[in-house]
Amino acid sequence: MGFTLNTNINFMNIHNQSLQNGNTINDSLSALSSGLRINKSADDPSGMALASRFSAQSQGLEQAVKSLNNGVAITQIADGALGEYEDILRNVRVLSVSASSDTQDSDSRSYIQKEITSLMKEAEDIADLTSFNGIHLLNGSGGANSDGTFKIIRNENANTKDIVIGDLQTASIVTGAVDVSTQSDAEITIKSMDDALENISKIRQYLGNTQNSLESDIYKAVETRINVASAKSQLNDVDFASESANFSKQNILSQSSNYALSQANLSQKYVMKLLQ
Repeated sequence: MGFTLNTNINFMNIHNQSLQNGNTINDSLSALSSGLRINKSADDPSGMALASRFSAQSQGLEQAVKSLNNGVAITQIADGALGEYEDILRNVRVLSVSASSDTQDSDSRSYIQKEITSLMKEAEDIADLTSFNGIHLLNGSGGANSDGTFKIIRNENANTKDIVIGDLQTASIVTGAVDVSTQSDAEITIKSMDDALENISKIRQYLGNTQNSLESDIYKAVETRINVASAKSQLNDVDFASESANFSKQNILSQSSNYALSQANLSQKYVMKLLQ
């Protein structure tokens, strides 16, 4: 091997390798300090794009779970209110049966009518005042279209499920006047209460089925989110054991490079000695 004075090729090669070692050490430190294998797009361009999609999917699922839980709350609140509503109408029916008896005169029926009127006011208050987050649930004014239909986001793609409650005010749920002034009026009111109770029973059954469906969607969304998080973790999270070993290796190589650089400079000194 010859000696040259103007260009120290050995030094240049070793210096270049030393720079690469230094960059690798910096990348390893970034991974160990952040806990991420991919800290910039240059680390893994395709991997970063995929990790970004996983993040968006996970965030969408998180919002879907929140929406589904709100949907469950809506069905529970509405069902609880309708349970009270149902009890009131059942009491009205009992009073109507009493008013239909031949043993009742006009005065006693007037007292029963006052009690029924008071009960129907309570039922109307339930329909008017039952709400979730300030949104009315039973009077037909809630929902995006103000028709008692509530859209619930069910997955990360913003697909929706409708909770259709509609208008359950007494004027909508009870047909005709609630009147027990006469025996025949009381018999008509009994039939009206039977029809209203059947309608409420169907609505409560629907709400129960809807709640079960929403809870199933929550389970599926949570499971999907766990799987997405696992896939993102495998792609993006650093393996600390492997990266620590790599960091130690690069540290040793860096020290070796520094030693090699000092030895490469000696060749220039040999040349100078030849000239003495």
